[in-house]
Amino acid sequence: MSDLDPVARGSEGTAFRWFKGLPVTPPLINRVGDQIGIHGGNHRYHLAHYYRTDRMPFLVLNEDLPAVLDLLPTAVVRIEPAA
Repeated sequence: MSDLDPVARGSEGTAFRWFKGLPVTPPLINRVGDQIGIHGGNHRYHLAHYYRTDRMPFLVLNEDLPAVLDLLPTAVVRIEPAA
């Protein structure tokens, strides 16, 4: 967060950053049984869902990708090299 953010945490901070065109790190997801687990991104997901976002980026570890794609077969995958 920068010094210009009026709210440091939660949905309000995420909404502020999106509204200002600032970057927001995508949540990390994996498969937990027959469901998707969201790790550290519930505010981002619920805010996007509330505003009926057409699509949302997520981070997935390489070893979790096949299991996640099994549950989300229409997902678009963009693989980027590790930093």
